[in-house]
Amino acid sequence: MQITPSLIVPVPLLLMRSALFAVARPKAGTYYTREQVPIAPQRKAALARTGVPLHQLHALAWQAVLHFAVEEGITDDSPFTVAADDLLRVMGGRGGDSSQRRRLRGWLDELAHVAIDYETQSHRYRGPLLMPLVREIKVSKKKSEAETNMPHRLVLRLPPGLPTLLSHEVLRNDLGRKVSMGTSALSLWLHDYLGTHLRPPLDAVEGLRVWSGSSQSLVRFRHELRKALRRLEAQGAGAAESAAGRSGQTPGPLVLHWNIDRRDRLHIEKAATRVYIRSSGDSHAKRQRKTAAADHARLLRANGTQ
Repeated sequence: MQITPSLIVPVPLLLMRSALFAVARPKAGTYYTREQVPIAPQRKAALARTGVPLHQLHALAWQAVLHFAVEEGITDDSPFTVAADDLLRVMGGRGGDSSQRRRLRGWLDELAHVAIDYETQSHRYRGPLLMPLVREIKVSKKKSEAETNMPHRLVLRLPPGLPTLLSHEVLRNDLGRKVSMGTSALSLWLHDYLGTHLRPPLDAVEGLRVWSGSSQSLVRFRHELRKALRRLEAQGAGAAESAAGRSGQTPGPLVLHWNIDRRDRLHIEKAATRVYIRSSGDSHAKRQRKTAAADHARLLRANGTQ
């Protein structure tokens, strides 16, 4: 797998502590309507969804889109253009593969058709995770991308109100380190979940099973949890060395030490991660809550439902 150098992307903190991007893959045809999503206990935290199930490949695609939106300085629902292969590379894939582009397009389409109702102490957001694709600019079949110097591009938009979630109460996630771990859904979920904590709490294994959206029995999940933690613990050696050679940065392993005690609780010692939360008295956070209803109304107008 291609190693992607460290890429920092802001992601809403408590979404990464939930089963929104689950480790399990439900049966084909599953559709949720206003279903409550398991989320780690936090004051005033609540999450519901409507739409198809999402998994960790959706999480990678969404975080890659957010990375490019931030790079472009997007603070509203203005369209921005990204080369499809650049999105795939940030996700840890490779460019120049038409089948990967088709899968990417499918993940983006599903993200645009999942709506969430997300509430925390300082946020309230109701809407999709992504707006439908504005435009797809394909290279002529008669000419290669090298000949035209015009890569296959996607014109994307974030929903109104969603960029405000990226300025406060966020994990500044190391997407480069995340994708270096391969395809283990539980390892990918744990990377984000653990990253949201400055000091991880003493979590029950059963709690992690529920919040990750696992469909496994507790016994099987515990076995997979141990494997995922070993991967997170060992991941930094080869991957970090490779990334450092290309970017000058060494992300290193996220997990430094762990054990599961006799009461089935996970003890974690982890590397430092970047979490940003404004104080509760911050005037910006107060203004944001007051404008949530206006953002929602704007989203309805954008979708032509008002």
